[in-house]
Amino acid sequence: MTIRYTCRSCHQTLAEFPEDNEKVRFSLELLTPEDRMHIIKEDEEGNLNVQILCEYCQEAILQNPELSLLSSPLQ
Repeated sequence: MTIRYTCRSCHQTLAEFPEDNEKVRFSLELLTPEDRMHIIKEDEEGNLNVQILCEYCQEAILQNPELSLLSSPLQ
């Protein structure tokens, strides 16, 4: 099983870590329960998918704030 970081906008995989990576698990445990609920999804195989913004999408949204109103602004 893995912990996969993907961009919630363009869906690009940014990083993958084994589930037993203690540093990654610890950083996820620092999130509030509400944040965990919104950004971490478990798939049918038990992998954790952490949905964040990549640098490209973050910069595009900063320059064009109206893009944040769309569900997939950069697809």
